[in-house]
Amino acid sequence: MKNNVPSKWSIKNISEIANTSSGGTPSRSNIQFYTNGIYPWVKTGELGNKYLYDAEEYITEDAINNSSAKLIEKNSVIMAMYGATIGKMSINKVEVTTNQACCSISCNKNIYNYEFLYYILSLQKENIIKLGAGGAQPNISQEIIKRYKILCPPLEEQDKIAEILSTWDLAIEKQEQLIEKKKESKKGLMQNLYSKGTKKEKLVKSKLGEVPESWNIVKAKEVFKSVSIKNNENEELLSVTQDKGTIPRSQLEGNVVMPEGSTSGYKLVVPNNFIISLRSFQGGLEISKHRGIISPAYTVLENKIEICHDYFKYYFKKEEFISRLNGAIVGIRDGKQISYADFGEMFLPVPSLEEQIKIAEILMVADKEIELLEKELEALKLQKKGLMQRLLTGEIRVKI
Repeated sequence: MKNNVPSKWSIKNISEIANTSSGGTPSRSNIQFYTNGIYPWVKTGELGNKYLYDAEEYITEDAINNSSAKLIEKNSVIMAMYGATIGKMSINKVEVTTNQACCSISCNKNIYNYEFLYYILSLQKENIIKLGAGGAQPNISQEIIKRYKILCPPLEEQDKIAEILSTWDLAIEKQEQLIEKKKESKKGLMQNLYSKGTKKEKLVKSKLGEVPESWNIVKAKEVFKSVSIKNNENEELLSVTQDKGTIPRSQLEGNVVMPEGSTSGYKLVVPNNFIISLRSFQGGLEISKHRGIISPAYTVLENKIEICHDYFKYYFKKEEFISRLNGAIVGIRDGKQISYADFGEMFLPVPSLEEQIKIAEILMVADKEIELLEKELEALKLQKKGLMQRLLTGEIRVKI
């Protein structure tokens, strides 16, 4: 490794450039330790964002004096050492305390820039996690962190690199904020379109509140019917997901559980069928753009009248609709199938086909804007990742 060290850079253990410590958990049996606390008490699940300003729980000075929790100076790098959150890290911008699963790394400011340390540890995160392999869940210790070797450029170069990467972080943060604003704007747009439509039309009271006078408010069973076509074993297997809708199982990430035995009892799904998800109270109904078969536990819906499917695709994702769906199934435990009978009694707004198409087109434009912004965000993240790799290894050098 020494042969690859850039000119004027060195390699040091973290213990040579920073002080480390782990935290502790004040006794839960003493409620006073957590009452009117003044010091944020950070747990590993709260790490992950670059900067940390707050915590879910606060503890008192007495709690610190009577436990292994310690007050950590601001601008330290705090890293999770255990379990599912291992490797997650943040820079605390205020004084905090942590539980024992966190390791705080406080830089010697005359040697090391804390933001540069955050970036270099982010780049080395997977290598650090590998040092904790061996158990059921990977765990790293404070000793592993103290002995971990990192590159140490001159402080002025660290400062410049941290400044450059922080500029990229700011651009990414602004892009994320813009995406969130667009999503909130889309929610407001949906609320407006599904209550007032696209025309300046007189509003009248209905079972769903005020709607345009020309709209029909009908029960779902008048628009959709339940279909159950079986014995299509050669068709592709489909899965219902919250984020991607109904997709082929081959597109699922990770370990996919395949059905054992015959799939002759599975239901046929064709494009523009809707599927009542097993967890509909979390995400409404999902449309399918694919042909295939799905578990018989799901309810497959087909339209009885001519509709714009995208109009209903968006409507079924409205918070108001999901709330009503949830209200219709109070008492049904998590995972229990929602019946067609439950859904069929719900009221739906049904404007003219022309109006349905107009509403769907407006919302599709909003979706395309969000999709474009998300692609730009991914491009920014990839560019930053490539820049980090080159800057933090000295492959390219900055001018001081």
